[in-house]
Amino acid sequence: MELKSLNEIYSNRLFRIPDYQRGYAWRKDKEIVDFWNDLMNLPKNKSHFTGSLTLQKMVDENDLDTDKWLVDSLAYKPWFVVDGQQRLTTITILLQCIYEFLEKFPDKEQYFMEDTVEGFMETLRKKFICRENKKAVITSYLFGYTKNPTSDNFLRRNVFNDLSAIVSEESYYTLNISSAKEFFKDNIEKLYHEKQDNIEVIVELYSKLTQQLKFQLIEVEQNDEFNIFVAFETINNRGRQLSNLEKLKNRLIYLTTLYQSPKNLFGDDGNIPIRKKINEAWSEIYRQLGRNTRKTSNGKIAVLDDDDFLRTHWILNYQFTKKTGNDYAEYLLDNKFTVQNVLKNLAYEESTQELVHDSEDDDFEEMLEQNVKVEQKEPSLTLVDIHDYVTDLQNMAGMWYYTWFPNDAKNVLSSQEIEWMVRINRIGISYFRPLITALFYERLIKNTVTEEVCLKLLKAIERFIFIVFKLQAVRRSDYGTSDFNRVARELHKGTKTVDDVLKMIQDRIAYSFETDEETGQEYFKTLNMQVLVNKLFEQKEDERTGYYRWSAIHYFLFEYNANLKQEGYHGSTVTWDSFKQSEKDKISIEHICPHNVTGYWKEKFNDISPADLPIYQGSLGNLLLLSQKINAVLQDDDFDTKKNGKQSEDKNKCRIGYSKGSYSELEVNKYVDWTPESIKERGLKMMKFMEQHWNFKFKSDEDKLVLLFPKK
Repeated sequence: MELKSLNEIYSNRLFRIPDYQRGYAWRKDKEIVDFWNDLMNLPKNKSHFTGSLTLQKMVDENDLDTDKWLVDSLAYKPWFVVDGQQRLTTITILLQCIYEFLEKFPDKEQYFMEDTVEGFMETLRKKFICRENKKAVITSYLFGYTKNPTSDNFLRRNVFNDLSAIVSEESYYTLNISSAKEFFKDNIEKLYHEKQDNIEVIVELYSKLTQQLKFQLIEVEQNDEFNIFVAFETINNRGRQLSNLEKLKNRLIYLTTLYQSPKNLFGDDGNIPIRKKINEAWSEIYRQLGRNTRKTSNGKIAVLDDDDFLRTHWILNYQFTKKTGNDYAEYLLDNKFTVQNVLKNLAYEESTQELVHDSEDDDFEEMLEQNVKVEQKEPSLTLVDIHDYVTDLQNMAGMWYYTWFPNDAKNVLSSQEIEWMVRINRIGISYFRPLITALFYERLIKNTVTEEVCLKLLKAIERFIFIVFKLQAVRRSDYGTSDFNRVARELHKGTKTVDDVLKMIQDRIAYSFETDEETGQEYFKTLNMQVLVNKLFEQKEDERTGYYRWSAIHYFLFEYNANLKQEGYHGSTVTWDSFKQSEKDKISIEHICPHNVTGYWKEKFNDISPADLPIYQGSLGNLLLLSQKINAVLQDDDFDTKKNGKQSEDKNKCRIGYSKGSYSELEVNKYVDWTPESIKERGLKMMKFMEQHWNFKFKSDEDKLVLLFPKK
């Protein structure tokens, strides 16, 4: 990646912020002070990677208005700033503040021999601020806004001191511009006086800005193949800040510039190989994140979240906490990958080799001394540490992707492994994604886990989720989070094996069972599930009750339906995508005995009291998976019509009944009538399937009936 200085970037270029960009959003108490501190901490003869600057060629030069003479007479090339406007605005304001400080410097003639200060200032102004057309009496600024008179006029008047610009209104963004200029003016004065009124420190600041700050310059031609608005949305996501993963990349590249890297480790060209590695890693990560784009419910294109991935990697490498949602980013950016940790490493190396810096650079000496004396929690940071971290991050991206889209792993995982990973996603993976990511890493990157062992753990995780989280209301959704994330990290680090993880799962799931003292048989603690069932059958206004509200109902009915195929049923296949829970798919579960009990249904359920009728309607045996969205048409029809179908008013159309539906429909179709006893019989059969499928036992049929028909 070729990096360019501001001095190179400003060579005959004219910059305009397009109208689809937001205004200036950096704040003096956060981004601006961070930018200033980076400059103050930047040693002489060292570069600072400042990020990317994406420019789009301006085709319609009429947008320049009176500034078009720069293009016609001085061969300037106009560009829209697509990405990087916050940094470019900040730098422009600081350059103007440097110019204003030099302009009022009292002893400039004495300090600069032969009036070179005027030459210096003229170069600064012409190169970075503005050009003047004396014939037409026009001052054209090299940086500004198009079609945004509020920000543009404010910038001209309040930053560049152009009194001809009329400011009729202000905004949040203009306030930020004022705050930035105030901050830089105050800090330039402070810096000057702290250095015994030595003007050289201001000249050095100018040099850092224009020569030592480095950008990745991306120039885009406007054509039919490139939609700049799509690019802008991708980069900014409607104005959001950089993701933590993007920030981390910039931080790592910056840190690599601070080292004198050993040639035998990273090549003859110094830091380039490790920086190339970082760029390759991030390219691979974002390739994985975007491999399976999909549309959301509101029609937007969605990709996997980069910060979710970064957090997973953090969990597998560092100490997990549940303090805040952003704790991983704070750790990585504020504790782990910091200038201070690099300086500690450089200070350590100084004992065996001379630290390369200017001996007269008091700022660097002072910064080094302060940072070395501060006791840090993290150890010193070497290039090897960064290289290993980036490599691990890159390798993990594909493993994390496979936990989301296992069907794309057909070339590396077995069909059974894929099938069970799909099941885990269907039931709801909960907090197990880091653990499974670590498992796939061991399986596919390190090759330390076999297919058999991998499959055993996937099955154990699915069983744990169903029994602990789906059958019991007494477990919080974050139950065991810290412990499972810890063991996931230990698996990734090699200090625990899959057998250790399996034992932990078994120990945890054991709390869901009890042993009969007389027989020694282990049974499921029915009381735990009874708490859940009682909540499911709580009567709520305008809301269906019973197992229809169970969080696992779609998953359970889908698995039950698939199992019926093994019993010899030959119905139509039901796919999960057509059945998964969403508002539009809720009709894919039918109440066989409907809510509105009339005619046939009133006769068959006449012996059930009005208070108990909702219990039968919401019981597990009364719920049916449908292969088509048809129950909205015949939801109150009698059982015979539901079985055999019904001719519609349109003679060319008819409603297909259970006899030609899914495996579950064919099962129900065998019943002659649908009665309370039918619901009980089918419910017990479904509970028996539950026992066999997830390998546990209820103590008795009586216990099952209590769960199927809870008493109020």
